[in-house]
Amino acid sequence: MTTEQCLFSLGVAVVLILGNAFFVAAEFALVRVRITRLDELVQGGSRQAARTRDQVKQINEYLSACQLGITVASLGLGWIGEPAFASLVAIPLKWVHLDSLAWVRTVEVVLAFSVITYLHIVLGEQAPKALAIQYAEEVSLSISWPMQQFYRLSRPFIRFINWSGNTTIKFLGVPPPADKANAHSPEELRLLLHESHRSGTLTLAERELLENAFDFSDRTVRQVMRPRGEIVYLSLQESLEKSLERARKNGYTRYPICADDVDHVLGLVHLKDLLWPTHEIKTAQDLLSIKRDILFVPEMIGIPALLTEMRRKKVLMAIAVDEYGVVSGICTMEDILEELVGEIQDEFDQEHPEIRPTKDGGFLIEGTVLIEDLNRHLLLSIADRANTTISGHILSRLGRMASAGDSLAVENYQVRVVEVKGLRVSRLLFTPMTPRALLDGTHVAPKDQSTGPGGGDSVPPGPRPGA
Repeated sequence: MTTEQCLFSLGVAVVLILGNAFFVAAEFALVRVRITRLDELVQGGSRQAARTRDQVKQINEYLSACQLGITVASLGLGWIGEPAFASLVAIPLKWVHLDSLAWVRTVEVVLAFSVITYLHIVLGEQAPKALAIQYAEEVSLSISWPMQQFYRLSRPFIRFINWSGNTTIKFLGVPPPADKANAHSPEELRLLLHESHRSGTLTLAERELLENAFDFSDRTVRQVMRPRGEIVYLSLQESLEKSLERARKNGYTRYPICADDVDHVLGLVHLKDLLWPTHEIKTAQDLLSIKRDILFVPEMIGIPALLTEMRRKKVLMAIAVDEYGVVSGICTMEDILEELVGEIQDEFDQEHPEIRPTKDGGFLIEGTVLIEDLNRHLLLSIADRANTTISGHILSRLGRMASAGDSLAVENYQVRVVEVKGLRVSRLLFTPMTPRALLDGTHVAPKDQSTGPGGGDSVPPGPRPGA
């Protein structure tokens, strides 16, 4: 090979490496670019974005075009580049008069192949891939026009290749892939949120808000309501003074009003109507004159449906009823919003966080915490279809009514009943067990009896106020 031929071949090899890099960058950029961002740019009048969006919508066709370009460039590089680089390697060998030896040709081929492989991987694959992944939007916009022209020129061949590929996989019993490159399942979106938070793109609060939105549609009224025992109501059988004292003590703005007890709810009373009364209020019976409507809903209804009904009827409180028609709890707009944004507390709330870490590495857990929330916070895998709260799960495990001091093991935690209100477990202490206790089984408490009050656990004093 003459010097001119060698230089020409080297120039062609460089062009093929750059061509390979172009198609690799185009392939990764089209896969990584966000179509929502392209829609935003299209609305701003970007023609490049419009071309790129069309390419993303035909992602299978354009990926085939990229693969065609990569394959042609790689084959051409092997065909032209190896002889050119072998001739280049032979030049210094001629200077030292080694070109006549039998093993020189082998050395030339090995060195030329190594150089071609290195340049192909680094400049033709790795560098453009990293660039396209990091700057997917910029790269996809910049390559949109040349990719469009290449696709138009090679479209008949690409369609033939796609047809051949789809026919082959159909013969193997596999359906051809659908154009769903931009569709993600909820599980995939959760992983994306996790990665975005880990990379610093999303804050912890933003990640939790978005994850709560996924859980929102699956939650029922039973899971978010305040249980029957925590309902604070006004009764017509009590004096007006006693009812108002209860209202002042609890600090709420709306109260169910009952004919007798919570099973006979007539409506709700808003304290604003007591401050600016349009009717004279002298007795508890007079509260009926300012009574407002209240919703009654099944406890198993989804909270999105309840939210829609509340907005439609402009009512912010609902009474949950079980399958037997018995009042099982109360749900307010605040309870629904807390499923999205977390606990909401005003100046009257004195409630503790439902999950609080203790000084010794344990957790103080309110009995009303949902099992699925506890699993997520403590990385547990409690499976209980019969109960929704940890309180119900503990009672089922004990097989009897709980007493303060009862203890049992839940996976790798020792759980002790700290507080009982009436017949309900209101507070629990989760303490991580030592490896030795896990191995020898000394953590397991008898199922039919309480282990008695334990010592040494640092538990903040004071019961949680009722709702």
